[in-house]
Amino acid sequence: MTPPAHGQHSESMNMPMPPAHEQALLCMLTNMEELTELYKVELNAIELRDMKLFSEIQPQKLRLVQDCEHHMSEIKKQSALLKSVSPALKDRIFTSEENLRHLAVKSQRACKIRAESVKRVQDRLLDAARLILAGDKILYNKHGIAQESKHKPISAAINEAI
Repeated sequence: MTPPAHGQHSESMNMPMPPAHEQALLCMLTNMEELTELYKVELNAIELRDMKLFSEIQPQKLRLVQDCEHHMSEIKKQSALLKSVSPALKDRIFTSEENLRHLAVKSQRACKIRAESVKRVQDRLLDAARLILAGDKILYNKHGIAQESKHKPISAAINEAI
């Protein structure tokens, strides 16, 4: 196969560049799609309790969110031109935004549930530790109310916590 003669271009080079406002929309759409995939990874990590993976993807998630915000500010500067955006591109953006919003809400809910669960376990472990230290002494609970220690085996206190 011979290379194209000087002056000839591949078909992709002949395609006109989208207008600047559509380029910004396409960049934002790319970010949204990457963020959607990252949310799927994050939700999977939460479900599998892989907190190492969950932590590792947070910087990338933050960068993608910041990139989306940057593209949004660029788009707002050209808002008058948005009326000329193709309906197909508008549909892709609305669909992507809806998917992203759904996954973000789902992720937020899963994170909240995990955080509450961890808090309950921590509270119960602290209560069990207080029981060990108190013996037959008077204890003060987390609300500052005096109570006599109850002799519960530690394993029972931990099992109740879980």
